[in-house]
Amino acid sequence: MGETGIQEKFMEFSDYIRKNEPDSKAVDFFQKALELFEKSDAPNRICPGKKKEDCLLKLLHLLKNELNTYANTLIAAVLSQSIKGLAALKETEKEFPEQSIKITEAFFNIRKLKFGNIAGQPDEARSLILSVAADMRAVLLDFAIQIIRLRNSEQLKSTKLVETVFNLVEYIYIPIAHRLGFYQLKSELEDRVLAY
Repeated sequence: MGETGIQEKFMEFSDYIRKNEPDSKAVDFFQKALELFEKSDAPNRICPGKKKEDCLLKLLHLLKNELNTYANTLIAAVLSQSIKGLAALKETEKEFPEQSIKITEAFFNIRKLKFGNIAGQPDEARSLILSVAADMRAVLLDFAIQIIRLRNSEQLKSTKLVETVFNLVEYIYIPIAHRLGFYQLKSELEDRVLAY
């Protein structure tokens, strides 16, 4: 497969996967997912209103460098931005690793959840996310997206998402970050929520 266009932009992730899983076909699957992303007209689920490719780069950087995830999660991250929903995922499930498909499916299940009063019932909301996810890597994927949104909170303030994102981060993801030992991220998010 030639390294052109989008493949070059995302080369560091291909290299990272190759280094960590030299005997697997994970790099081929990652590059195949990028090809799907390039042709896709799925919505920008990371930072609406910005260039989709730049948002995906931010997501992959965060997953690789701050949340320390590996190939299946990175492939799932690309798929989550390439596919319109669960029905479309079923059509492509035979083309990608089972683990990546499961993470992507769990991510869509998290995204379908509707929360009432998160602040009033944070434990129930957290349990709900963890139960529908069935895979912690899907939770990390959604967590990474909320971090990116929070880091772009100035732009977020002009959207309907702002209240949801801040509530999700404060009551769901900060406690999860603490439990998983991401203390630096937890501290950053607490500061951002406090500033808001």
